[in-house]
Amino acid sequence: MPTARLLSPPCNYAVVQLPERSYPGVVVQGDSLNAIVENLRELHARACPTSDEELIEGLAELLGILGGARDHFEQVCREQGLGLPYSRRV
Repeated sequence: MPTARLLSPPCNYAVVQLPERSYPGVVVQGDSLNAIVENLRELHARACPTSDEELIEGLAELLGILGGARDHFEQVCREQGLGLPYSRRV
């Protein structure tokens, strides 16, 4: 079975080389990802009352991308019987 190579110290944003990938990636810990998504959600909510459509759309796009990554993380954790490192707000 191919294994990933840790290229940096294990931290909240570790650099990892996955098998069969040309370039390394960054592993974002689940609690850090959740904090980023929640911060984006708050910024988006604060931007919505403004007339800056470009800002609102940009934040919505980032929220969709990173929110999708968080949803995937949570689904994999559920499937593997793992708890989440944070409480999910509804």
